[in-house]
Amino acid sequence: MKIAVIGSINIDFTVTADRIPSKGETVPGKGTEIFFGGKGANQAVAMALLGADVEMYGAVGRDENGVKAMENLKSFGVDTSFIKRSEKETGLAVITLGEKDNTIVVIKGANGDVDIPYAESISERLKDCQMAVLQHEIPMETVEYIVNFCEKAGFPTFLNPAPAMPLPMSVIEKVTYLTPNEHELRIIFPNMTMEETLKKYPRKVIVTLGAKGAAYC
Repeated sequence: MKIAVIGSINIDFTVTADRIPSKGETVPGKGTEIFFGGKGANQAVAMALLGADVEMYGAVGRDENGVKAMENLKSFGVDTSFIKRSEKETGLAVITLGEKDNTIVVIKGANGDVDIPYAESISERLKDCQMAVLQHEIPMETVEYIVNFCEKAGFPTFLNPAPAMPLPMSVIEKVTYLTPNEHELRIIFPNMTMEETLKKYPRKVIVTLGAKGAAYC
C-alpha cells in the first residue's frame, strides 16, 4: 500500500536534569540527546516499519539538521524525493526532562513552508497513493486543502489532530479517519461526550486511550 504523509519533520534536542528550572534559574544538566522527530516524520517511519510504501511530503532547511533528518527517513525506506528544501531552519524541539515531567519549546522553522503553494505542487502526485496521512504541525490551511483535494479525488485521508486545536467542521465532515486522544476530543467536540461523538461519527472517529486501547463505533 502506498501512503503519502504530509507533515512535520523535526530534530528533538533533549536535556536531562534533576528537576526543571524555575523562571530565571540555572540548574546543572545530566546530559543531552538528539532524536529525530516531528509528528509527520514519526508517522512515516512507523508505517514504513509496518511494511507500507511511504512517501514523505514536508520541508526541511538547508542546514545540517535537514540533511540528517532526510538521511534518517531514507534509512527506514521512506521516499524523501518530494521534501522541500527551505531557506528556513529545520524544525526543532528543545525538551527539558526532570522529575518525571518535561517542558518543550518548538521552533516551527521549515515546517511553516508546507503551505498551499507546496500542497498544490504535490497534489497530482498524491493521486498515485492510496491514502494521505496528516497531523497539526503544519499550517491548518494546508491540512484543509489536502483533505478537500483527497475528498474530491475519491481517496481516504487520516488525520491525527495533534497538537490539539479546534478543527473546522468542513475538515471533520470530509476527513475519512480522525484519531484524537481524550484531551483532543474535548477540544474538537466540546459540547459532546465521547459516546455521543462516536455515535455521531461512526467509522470515522477513533479515540485513542493510551494503555486502554481505543474507542470506536
